[in-house]
Amino acid sequence: MNRTLWVTLVGIALSAATPAVARALRAGSSARCAEDGARLAPRRAVEVEEADGRAARLCGIECLERRLHRTDRPAPRSVRVHDEDTGALLDADAAWFVRSAVVDRATGDRTHAFATEAAARRHAEAFHGRVLPGPGLPALRAAKEAR
Repeated sequence: MNRTLWVTLVGIALSAATPAVARALRAGSSARCAEDGARLAPRRAVEVEEADGRAARLCGIECLERRLHRTDRPAPRSVRVHDEDTGALLDADAAWFVRSAVVDRATGDRTHAFATEAAARRHAEAFHGRVLPGPGLPALRAAKEAR
């Protein structure tokens, strides 16, 4: 076999294998967002129980909102978010949400969840935010009503 052809075939094979090897290496390093593949920060991750019962983890509340706006999937059975103050998991239907000037460095997320309306209002006042109509995430309510 001609040396040039051999080198070309090896190069093509290596190029084809690179994405699979990269995915395998990333999969073992840390948990990833089911929507966009971003790394999950433990206190920002959103836990979703899909309509079919499968579990999914998302990188943040705004990623969840983007997912909810897609009409090609049914609304989730349940969603849990982390309380900004304590890190405790909360049912998203009972949580209070604030969009504020505080930006999560990992996700760029500006939406924060709180266990109580009073905590949400304190955060909104301190960080130039707006408490979303609640309790619950408006996009989640809309998705459940529409589907």
